Amino acid sequence: MPDFQERLNSLKVTVTSPDNQIKAHLVAGEQLTLAFRPNTYERYDEDRLSDQLAKLATLAWVGYRRGWKQAKADTRGVPVSEVEEQHWDARYRRYDEDIANLVAQGSSRSGLIQLRSKGLAYWKVRIAPGTLRQLDEPAFVRETVGAFAALQRDSKMKTTVLKDRHFGLNLPPEVRAQFPVLEMEY
Repeated sequence: MPDFQERLNSLKVTVTSPDNQIKAHLVAGEQLTLAFRPNTYERYDEDRLSDQLAKLATLAWVGYRRGWKQAKADTRGVPVSEVEEQHWDARYRRYDEDIANLVAQGSSRSGLIQLRSKGLAYWKVRIAPGTLRQLDEPAFVRETVGAFAALQRDSKMKTTVLKDRHFGLNLPPEVRAQFPVLEMEY
């Protein structure tokens, strides 16, 4: 039977935007692909597309969390309902609370697309005015996937800083200072 990490590495989540025009495929919680239905990209404006992408990201996170819980339950041999129990150690409970409030951000190379997330569960997407006229669909997808990768890197570094804060990893002070974790507003 695969262990927990093997299950997470193979976890695949596919979700569709609320307007049914964009599909996201997330592998291992990190590798993102996006696809628009034919002839739909051109119909969006920046505000409407930002809204759909933010909702799509939330749906992907919900799918990933469900898969995470199922993998945890399967490797422990317990029902999924038992996975959510709070940890008996107060340090882990405080860590979980801080993770839920962690604000991560990422920007595309061009800066035209900016993502912000709180606990990876709540998302804001900002697409600069004129971006959809400036970028064709493949370029927009590349920029968005790049912004997601940047957000993931930011989230991972801030998570490491939180682990240091709660469990004493002994990170150098300059690393801690480089990634403020809970001072940012969502």
